Amino acid sequence: MAGDDGEGNSPKEFSECVSQEQLQSVLTNAQKDMNETVTKAVTAALIDLKIGNTLERLDKRLSALTDRVTALEARPPPEEDIDGSDAGDEVYDADGKIDRAATMRNRLRHRLHTNTTGMGGAQHFNRHRGNRTHDPDDPYAKVKFTIPSFSGHYDAEEYLDWEMTVEQKFSAHLVPEQHHIRQATSEFKDFAIIWWTGLVADNCQPRTWEELKVAMRDRFVPPSYHRDLRKRLMRLEQGDKSVQNYYGELQKGLMRCGIVEGPEDSIVRFYAGLREEIQDIVDYKEFNTINQLFQFAMLAEELQGREK
Repeated sequence: MAGDDGEGNSPKEFSECVSQEQLQSVLTNAQKDMNETVTKAVTAALIDLKIGNTLERLDKRLSALTDRVTALEARPPPEEDIDGSDAGDEVYDADGKIDRAATMRNRLRHRLHTNTTGMGGAQHFNRHRGNRTHDPDDPYAKVKFTIPSFSGHYDAEEYLDWEMTVEQKFSAHLVPEQHHIRQATSEFKDFAIIWWTGLVADNCQPRTWEELKVAMRDRFVPPSYHRDLRKRLMRLEQGDKSVQNYYGELQKGLMRCGIVEGPEDSIVRFYAGLREEIQDIVDYKEFNTINQLFQFAMLAEELQGREK
């Protein structure tokens, strides 16, 4: 029985063996020992790496730099002699007083110009200015565009199309005359660049865009081109072409032949080449310009397409 009583009084849970206070004390001591161990290990590593000395030197350098900056900020600005030897560079504000900041900037630009010309004279300065890619006031420098390439085939239509496109680019982007030759020849390739290189080697290359067009027409446009084109214009008809393509071919041929017609002649030529079924429709319309006739012909063509 005694054994039974002892067995019944033994603790059955961990909380009955160890109190909450004892457990908290053990955990606190373990945490403290671990912190001390980590601190000692980190300190020993820092000592081995000599990081403390490095940080100390860095702190000294930063302090020295700070002192120098403070001294520079405290130094008074140098007085500019507005009425000195650079008279004439003054810039005045709206009240008639000298604008010191603007005058200083103007004087610096003047001194830079003087120093530059002093290293070789005005010719040296202008030559270096000429080597700049673009002049600040040059409108050509403000817009980017692409010149089509030219291969130099003996094909009048190909050359004349290229010439017309390049002229349109020059006009649309306000390219100054002095850039025309350089821009146009920069896109030469194949035989065209061989031809141009030969002209440069003989020192007989064109100097203006007009001279270049004359030289290129003489080289890439056959002498019989305009005569043959006039013959084609006399027989030109719409045929299977659309009204728009027929009108475009007619206008391009007239322009390349240098033919300038009056309003009635233009109407007669365009009307005569239209297909008969389109002529029958526009006959019921009243038109006084070739543009009106062109619009009616386009409507007639659209009406025929719907009926089909």
